[in-house]
Order: sequence, then structure tokens, then C-alpha cells
Amino acid sequence: MISDFWIIDYNKKNLYYGFFVGNGLVGIRNILDAGCTIEGDNVVLLQQTARYRLKIMEELEDNNDKNINPSIYEIISKSSSPDEQFFNNSVQLVHTTKTHIETFIMRMKLLSVDQIYELERKITSEDLYLWSIPIDIIENYEIYIETNDISLEDEMITNCTLPRFGSMCQYEFYYYHRNYSSLYEIIHGYYKSYEYDPPDLTCYLHLQCNRDYASVCLDWTEICNGKLDCLDGPYDEEHCWQLEFIECNEHEYQCQNGLCIPNEFVNDNVINFDCLDRSDEINPNLDVYRIMHRQEPAFGYEDAICQNRFLTNSCFEKRHDLLLKSIFSIKDQSISNQCWFALQYYFGIKNSMYSSLSINIMNNICKTILKENCSETLVFPNIPIFFGHIYMVFNTNNLSFPYLCSNQSHFTYDISINYMKCLSTDLNLQLIIENEITW
Repeated sequence: MISDFWIIDYNKKNLYYGFFVGNGLVGIRNILDAGCTIEGDNVVLLQQTARYRLKIMEELEDNNDKNINPSIYEIISKSSSPDEQFFNNSVQLVHTTKTHIETFIMRMKLLSVDQIYELERKITSEDLYLWSIPIDIIENYEIYIETNDISLEDEMITNCTLPRFGSMCQYEFYYYHRNYSSLYEIIHGYYKSYEYDPPDLTCYLHLQCNRDYASVCLDWTEICNGKLDCLDGPYDEEHCWQLEFIECNEHEYQCQNGLCIPNEFVNDNVINFDCLDRSDEINPNLDVYRIMHRQEPAFGYEDAICQNRFLTNSCFEKRHDLLLKSIFSIKDQSISNQCWFALQYYFGIKNSMYSSLSINIMNNICKTILKENCSETLVFPNIPIFFGHIYMVFNTNNLSFPYLCSNQSHFTYDISINYMKCLSTDLNLQLIIENEITW
């Protein structure tokens, strides 16, 4: 729906015209200005009406009428469709404070690309970026500057006043402080006060992939990572061989995974990686995921791969926690609740029985409960954690080194537990991994 409105400013003797499309404010103009080109009988009528109202207001002020409040604006609004009963049934008069309307008016500054470029201080694309103008509009502006493409000269750019942003200033930051001067400062200030703690996992949806547990999905860091993560086929490792044949240009650096980045990005910031595998910095083994929970979402942390991590290659620590919580929530019905909650807690997963983590509870109370209420061997979690068929089996008398067990015929083993072939992880973990990769 398109609707419009007029604001009569009794202080500055102005009449502003604005209009909405849907819920988004598109424009606002002072139509008493001589240069106004807005056409239509309704606008002409309103200009005349506004001038009349302003004249009456001036006369009342001259007569010192005590009922006049100079801080009041008047808003007249109606549907933009032609209506002969314009000032009868359709008109709504709303009074509001001066501060609110002045803020409303100043938030919208509509300028064409040509008007912006012809300002005394020619505005650059970087200026538009600092104003939080959308990237696609900035790109068009840069094209106009570089090519003088006249088809773009009438494209409109809206310079929003913080905390508003968007192509039509249709969005607003709730956590805004008047000392902030840029979008970057708003985001940085927010994450200094509020921990980055998303409640859900993000998923890569463009590949078919069955992970065997519904709430655990494929992450982009698990594609072409050298191991099969999908149980229904090798979809996450298909076509990865093509990375080995990429050739970089002279001015580019080749990452270990085969991708190319500009040379100037190499060794430029030890915690902001440009190679997805973090091979462009001199300290690629930096424990990035340990500080992820204290940082705002950024390329240096979220667009990097942390290899050799349990369950995921994501550097985002919260993803690891969410995966653990999901996987270790699948309970074997043969295990008592007391045993199950103690087992969860022992591995650092809070639950309804143990809401806060304590080393003392883990090492003393949990171990006692496990020995007294659980069977001697436990499959935990109740789903395979490696290669779609390898389970972890714990002995309650020694929880430090679980057994890795499988019912697959090719699996190398040295002990049988619950009809599964098992190997102890304290001696043979590397052997197990190598055996599965080459199988």
C-alpha cells in the first residue's frame, strides 16, 4: 500500500510532504520551497491550506493567544489515491512533539547520485560506506563516478541519521548510544556489552547430507576437509580434487588448500585470516576458537577453518558446544536418568539436574554415581561419532580413555565389547583414523 502525509511546521513556516510504500518511508520534502516539483491537485490544495493555516497561526501569535504552543506540529495524512472527500472523511489530524517530528524530518535526506557528486566537497564511495549506505548503491555510485553513466544520475541515495539504516532508512538499531558515529562502533559496542551467543546452528543447505542426527547439520568448514561427514554418500568431498589444480597469478598468494588471495593480505594481521585454512599468517596454529565467544561475528573468526577439532572444523566455539549438547542428548532407554545426567555432566554438559559446572562435582560426585548406578560399560553418546559407524564405549572404572567400537567387518580391533569390535584410544587412535581414511 502507498500512503502519503504532510507535516505543517508552525515554527519554521514549512510544509513537508512524505510518502510510504508498505511500511518503509521513501521520501520527505519541503513542498513550500520554490523548487518543489511535486505535482497533483491534492498537493496544490494542501499548499494553499498550509499557507492559510500558517497565516492564521501567525495572526494568533501576533495577538499573543495563550492557547498556541509553538512546539506543536500537525500531521495530515491520507491514502494517496484521489478522493474528492479529501478534507472530509479521510483526513486524520495528529499532534506530536517538536523533537519527534524534527528527528523524523532530519532522518531522511534524499539526494540523487548527480546531486551528491556535484557537492562542493565531492563525496567518495568510502564516504558512502561510512554513512552505512547499502553496498549495491555504493557500487552504482562508483560506476557513475568512473564511467559517467548518465542512466544512473537520477538514482536516489538516502543518507540516514543514526541509528536508522537501510536503502530507505527502514531499519533501526535498538542498542544505540548518541556517542556512536558509525555502524562499526554500534556493532562493536553492542558485542562488548552482550556476548555473541546464538542459540541455533547454522547449516550449509546446498548439499544433500545425512548426519544421522536431525539437529546436527553440515557446516561449510566440513566440506573438502579430507573426511566424509555425510553418511548417505561422499557429497561433502566430491569435486574437491579440483582445488589441487588451481594456479594463482603473480600478484597472488596460494593458500595451502589451493585458493588464492592478494599478496598484500599475507602476514597483515595475525588474528584476521584471509585464507580459509589460516595459512596466510605466521601463526596459523593460534587457538582462535578459544576467544570466539568474546568477539563480535567477523571474517577473522567465522570465515576460518580450525582443523583436527572433535566433531567440527568450525573455529566457533559455540558450534562445538551446540553439537555436543545435541549429540549427547540422545539417550539409550536402558540407562537410568540418574546415570545419564551424571554421564552428561561428567563431560561438561549441563542439564536439569546439574545446572552449573564444578570440577569437584565432576571428579567426585559424578564418578561415584556412575560406578554405583551404571553398568560397567556404556555406549556414550548413543550414536556413531566417526565415519558413521564408530561409537565411543566407556568403562566406568576408567573414563579417561574410551574404546572406539564398530560392527563393520573391516574394522581392526583388539577386544570385543557388546558384540562390537573395539580399540582403546590411549594407544590406537591414529591407527584407527588412518585405517578409516584408506579404507
